[in-house]
Amino acid sequence: MKNADEQLMTIFSAALDCETKAAREAYLDKACSTSPALRERIEALLRAHHRSVDFLKEPASEPAITAAFKPA
Repeated sequence: MKNADEQLMTIFSAALDCETKAAREAYLDKACSTSPALRERIEALLRAHHRSVDFLKEPASEPAITAAFKPA
């Protein structure tokens, strides 16, 4: 049997591969049917993953150069 971290990552990866939200929900219903705590952890990872998709989509703005760091 897989350890808890391997199980979590296996289910998380498979959930990411689901094409629709409905398919993901159905998969999680089945995969986490005996462990609501595991489902909560996976759903938290999925939310974090979806927030991170746009993380560096826009480049950071140019930093302001102060007189102390202005090149000569």
